[in-house]
Amino acid sequence: KDRDSFVTFEEILQLAQDNEVDFILLGGDLFHECRPPQPVLLNCFNLLKKYCMGSRPMEIQFLSDPEQIFFQSEHKIVNYEDENLNVSMPIFSIHGNHDNPNLDNTGTMDLLMASGLVNYFGKWSNLQKIDVLPLIFKKGDSHVAIYGLGHINEPRLIRMMREGRVMFIKPTVPNCFCICVVHQNRAKHAEDQYIDDDRFPSWFDMIFWGHEHECRIVPEYTAAREGGNYVVVQPGSSIATSCSAGEAAEKKVGLLLTEGRKYKLKPLKLQTVRPFVFDDLVISTAIEKGYCDLNREGIRDYVDSYIETVMLEKARELLTGHEMQPKEPILRLRIFYNRPLHIFETMDLERKYHDIVANPKDMFLFKREREPGAPRAKKDDDLTEELAECFREEIVDRTNPEEWERTVHRRLKMVFEKKNFKMKVLSLPGLNEALRRFTVANDREAFPQVAEHQLKKSLDYLFPKVEDENDRDFIDREIEKYRLARAKKYGEADDTEEVQAMLDDPVQRDHLRNGLYEHEDPYGNDAPTTGRGRGRGSRGGGTRARGRGRGARGRGKTVEESPAKLGDIDK
Repeated sequence: KDRDSFVTFEEILQLAQDNEVDFILLGGDLFHECRPPQPVLLNCFNLLKKYCMGSRPMEIQFLSDPEQIFFQSEHKIVNYEDENLNVSMPIFSIHGNHDNPNLDNTGTMDLLMASGLVNYFGKWSNLQKIDVLPLIFKKGDSHVAIYGLGHINEPRLIRMMREGRVMFIKPTVPNCFCICVVHQNRAKHAEDQYIDDDRFPSWFDMIFWGHEHECRIVPEYTAAREGGNYVVVQPGSSIATSCSAGEAAEKKVGLLLTEGRKYKLKPLKLQTVRPFVFDDLVISTAIEKGYCDLNREGIRDYVDSYIETVMLEKARELLTGHEMQPKEPILRLRIFYNRPLHIFETMDLERKYHDIVANPKDMFLFKREREPGAPRAKKDDDLTEELAECFREEIVDRTNPEEWERTVHRRLKMVFEKKNFKMKVLSLPGLNEALRRFTVANDREAFPQVAEHQLKKSLDYLFPKVEDENDRDFIDREIEKYRLARAKKYGEADDTEEVQAMLDDPVQRDHLRNGLYEHEDPYGNDAPTTGRGRGRGSRGGGTRARGRGRGARGRGKTVEESPAKLGDIDK
């Protein structure tokens, strides 16, 4: 399975080359993590060099000001206009949530941009206000404008759009086909955790939706909030990256042809994708219909037979005959049970199919069957048990990190909002943001640094107030007053944003990492830098220069700070 993504990526590049495309447009998450292993980078660089470099003449003109489009890059030029490079097939890409460099930090997409292999756009260093300028291309008499919005945390982006702090600069080029590339949650997982697909300006012709893995590449007409409509195209992931139902749809890429405002999108089925079959079994229904006996052995034998006669047969139908397509399929069988008797040991079946399927240890997922409309059972008298249940594998598919994170997020909120489980120093929004960074960006320092950061803020608040460090009741009351004051003044949204600002600021994170921290409360509560002793996180020698406070992080050149240089754009 380690080679699956490279095999299919090469097929995509080959399809683009065979169809003589003008350029390739990616919707983010070229990589599964911000800093992938070096062998992964090497394979990617080699494939891009093999298929994207060459002497084929370019027929498209780039009309936008590269100084504004690529302001985050040292070398501000579209790669096929660089006289030091021979580019035959340019790639344009935004970042996703997995390869998100987080504002001023450097990510792998920045390295690809610096190497001249990819044109990376849609990165922002100032999230107070975003003006999205278009990449305008001309070929013959046709113009295409592409807007890129790299991944931004959903609650923050929703708030910015609601407050009018995200502006798309409309081109005045006549008859221009306008595409907006985004990488956000589209599925309605939870409140403020998705972007409505009707939020965009009605003058767009197409919204190219990245992030979601299910392939829905056939254009879907969507009515914009302000009137008018556009189409939403969701290509989905090129391979199955988790064993979820949405990954089971056929994987395709799109060949887009435009002429003026007219377009044609031709789906191209990928031939090298490993077969993936997702299915459900309800044990109570199977027993009711007499398919199996009411004992563990009978249920296991029925499941075994179902895999052989149904799922493996479906997998064989997915073989395309392409010589590079992996033959061992990925199988995922969700088994719904309503009695403990329905759960059986799967080790024998895992051994049986070890050399037949690609994921023998991930084939089965047991989930409790619920009556339609029945509430989820809860143990209100046992909060510890309820918290532990947040992480149980039967609750959610843990091979899908984002779904696992969403489910754990909801359950943690449910648990910690209970009176006896309320946290006094750490905040739930902060821990959930650390959880998000850990699951989608593999940020292993997020949890300890959020804990250190929030503990230090509380200590700075307490130091001038506490006369007797043994007076636990007084300390508890002051901590509760501080927590309530913050919650009342700033609420959950700003608490999340403050933690995001800390995690996005390399200076603050470096201070935390080295045990040196600025005595400055981003909430504005005037936490003093008293000499009454150093709190946790203040070990060591002298103080470093003061870090940047909230809203004053270092920023690269932004569109807002530069005069518009394009003659064919208008707000």
